[in-house]
Amino acid sequence: MKRLISAILATCLTGGVACAADPVKIDSLMLSLLQVQDRIARGDVAALPLQKHLMKLLDAGIAESGNATDMSAAEIRALVIFGIVGTGSGAVIEALREVKSPRLHRKLARAVIDYRERKRNQATKRFADIDHSDLDGRLVPFVAFAKGNLYSRKVPKRAISQYNLVRLSAPGTLLEEASLRRLMSLHAAFGEGRSFVKMAKQYARRFIGSPYRKQYLVMLRKGIFSMRRTISLDDVGELGDLMPPAFAAAFHMHLVRGALESGHMKLAEFSIAKIEDLSGAKNTFSINPVQLLLFQLLSAMTTQEPNALLADLDALDQNRLAAADLRLLQRARGILGYIVAPIDNVQTNSNAVSVPKSSARPMVQDTLENIPTTGVRDDSDNSDDGGDVVGKGASSRPTSSAMMEMEKNQSEIDQFIGNTQKRLSDIDSLLSE
Repeated sequence: MKRLISAILATCLTGGVACAADPVKIDSLMLSLLQVQDRIARGDVAALPLQKHLMKLLDAGIAESGNATDMSAAEIRALVIFGIVGTGSGAVIEALREVKSPRLHRKLARAVIDYRERKRNQATKRFADIDHSDLDGRLVPFVAFAKGNLYSRKVPKRAISQYNLVRLSAPGTLLEEASLRRLMSLHAAFGEGRSFVKMAKQYARRFIGSPYRKQYLVMLRKGIFSMRRTISLDDVGELGDLMPPAFAAAFHMHLVRGALESGHMKLAEFSIAKIEDLSGAKNTFSINPVQLLLFQLLSAMTTQEPNALLADLDALDQNRLAAADLRLLQRARGILGYIVAPIDNVQTNSNAVSVPKSSARPMVQDTLENIPTTGVRDDSDNSDDGGDVVGKGASSRPTSSAMMEMEKNQSEIDQFIGNTQKRLSDIDSLLSE
């Protein structure tokens, strides 16, 4: 393959005249492009510029090839594949329009043209009329990939079946890498935690070196939080174990930050323990000890004494924290400041109702344990917000004499409740920023 690529670059990148005199066949260029893309899927980032050059060469070769009716079956196959995964340039579209026979090739060409021109409904109908069993086996994963992209919005269940066909018929390719990420997104949309984790583990085993792994990490984090009831901590641990240590540390740090923001302390403590294990192992990377200490302190927000925790947070070297961690620190300090701030008791006359300061603090801590999720959220966990906590305290029906007493002091009670609700709302708004 290296000899082929060297020959291509020597003849085409340095001199267009040589290419015109002795053009490289389109199918040979397409084969080289697919091999380069497979290297990219396995983590060869240095191959990205070569992929770009090969796409330019294919565009030029197709434009110079003349009438598509003179193309061989291998060249038409390469044209269809490049139409699906390539640039979709005008030269490619015009060449596809010239494909007249055989009938199957003509149907494929028309479907790909509509696909590239974003005529989704028409392209979907044309591809639906093409049976995979009639195709050259080398075309099947590409046609299935195009079908999956078309089905993903309106009939996502069909898209899942098409992407599964891609990963089974083109293992180890960039096509499988892209299909796994799309499958994760679709399973997350359906709340299918087990299938989501299965695809995520497959990706971690095969493509964690891919230059598109950042998209995978973002999708993985969102899926874990949105399906936290069906994705166990054991699954989270296994996913991290499949990754290289440096990437696993970044993965768990993302989870810790999200868990602290959304109040999922079990996940935060679990991932902190994983980070501690990684920091203790003999690895070639280092973990920021100030960041780790910040995470450890914040994971104890609902159990430690607020004043002591504030003092520990103030002692951190903020110059060694990233911007995202500084924002997290500021929010935490704001929350703790609200907790330790005195709530003014309403004093009117001897009949006024007085509520001790200590009785208000558990309500705030209950609220802290049910922090609304930011970003990806599951509202089923957030029913016990501050308003509901206050409401439960006044839900029992009083006696007649108690009602008379309450009416007499209603304004004072309302004022106190309003003060407490405002404080709880302020805390929730801080967490939802």
